[in-house]
Amino acid sequence: MAEATDALRHAVIELLDLGTPALWQHIEDTVYRSVFDYSEQNQLRMSRLLDQSRNIVRARLAQLGILKPRDAGDGGDADARLRRQA
Repeated sequence: MAEATDALRHAVIELLDLGTPALWQHIEDTVYRSVFDYSEQNQLRMSRLLDQSRNIVRARLAQLGILKPRDAGDGGDADARLRRQA
């Protein structure tokens, strides 16, 4: 794992040297897209790999445009469920 961590450090430094705008956003987007592909687009597996709730993962995937907002669910919002049922 040390080699992979070193490679990640070097990649971050390279992004800094390139003057990457919104660096953290770029890194987070890349991590989410990479883990989504690695998990074979399985949101539950992705949430376990990232140690995040599935609702957080779904919301972030929607923000990235990977999921349509409707596919991302309502995050447990009872009012939204009621509106859909009406």
